[in-house]
Amino acid sequence: ADQAISLQQYDEAASIIKLALKKNDAVRDLAKFNQARYTLAFCLYMGKRYFEAAVIADLAARGSEPRQTSEIGSAIASRLSAD
Repeated sequence: ADQAISLQQYDEAASIIKLALKKNDAVRDLAKFNQARYTLAFCLYMGKRYFEAAVIADLAARGSEPRQTSEIGSAIASRLSAD
């Protein structure tokens, strides 16, 4: 997923992350799981899938440090209010 993100292939990266999240049935490391959701929200946002990004960012925000998700949350909120 990191390579796809670096190549700005956000839809591909989102697909990879979704598969990884589905595969991880038993969450062993909540911080890594939330980081994956945060990265998924970023990829969805960059792929102009704003509603999905907002939903995933909200899930990540509920399980992460507030500072970590504030940037993507602010960006999504700004974009949704502009549309």
